[in-house]
Amino acid sequence: MIVQPLALVVHELLINAAVHRSLSAPSGRLHIHWQEVPGQGGFKLRWEETGGRTPASDRQPGFGTAMVGAMIEKQLLGKVEREWSDDGLVVDILVPIES
Repeated sequence: MIVQPLALVVHELLINAAVHRSLSAPSGRLHIHWQEVPGQGGFKLRWEETGGRTPASDRQPGFGTAMVGAMIEKQLLGKVEREWSDDGLVVDILVPIES
């Protein structure tokens, strides 16, 4: 079942966006897109934050990063990729679904 781990991941990303990133600033925006992955089964979720605070250059991965990785990569056997820019964060999550 993917619902519980995926809900924990979305909750973690949302809390961090609200406290530290895009949703903590009036100009911040959050866009969430998902699509089916043809031929592989499963789906890809893209989390895009823009217009928030500029991330610290010396940021270190914390508990949330470890938890998201564990939920997606270990429990759901998926992949997580993060890309930071001066304007925000993009997280791509690939979740396979067994047929």
